[in-house]
Amino acid sequence: MAQEDVSQLVANRLLTEMARSLSETHSKFSAWLLAGSSAVFGLILANLDSVSKFVAIDVVKCGANLLLLSLIAAVIQRWVFSIVQAGIKGGDSGAQMDQEIRAGNFTFDQEKLFFEIEKASFYPAKWLIRWQYGKLKDGDATVSGRQQLKLAQLQGFCLLLQIFLAVASVAVLVSGLNA
Repeated sequence: MAQEDVSQLVANRLLTEMARSLSETHSKFSAWLLAGSSAVFGLILANLDSVSKFVAIDVVKCGANLLLLSLIAAVIQRWVFSIVQAGIKGGDSGAQMDQEIRAGNFTFDQEKLFFEIEKASFYPAKWLIRWQYGKLKDGDATVSGRQQLKLAQLQGFCLLLQIFLAVASVAVLVSGLNA
């Protein structure tokens, strides 16, 4: 195998591991943030009669709407997380199968593989698969690792939005205190 091919394979593996770590960390933090901020609002809403003496209902409503937007960001973040994790696990399985195929006396048609994967996918995933396969055919062995890391970064942007909205929801409540 040529040095360039080895370098790209190593780079792809490193990018994939970076994406795995980043994605898992984002997901865990998002879950804790969502649980904590939801618990705060649950407590406020459960005690709305008592709380309404200190905070106007419109302020609570505004804070709850910000929390709802934070929830939407969390859902998008989890969706991207599932895409990243599925790609990583598929790549791990593919690497293991590649070793098994090389050890045996088998033929392997990469075009048939991608065709079958594409048939099982909905749009926009079909476009992504076609694009990645085109890159692989052109010799770009790092395309999947780069894509996974970019998606993990997108997940991070969703997490930042979730954080901003959760903090804003609490800030609205604090600034609306009448005490």
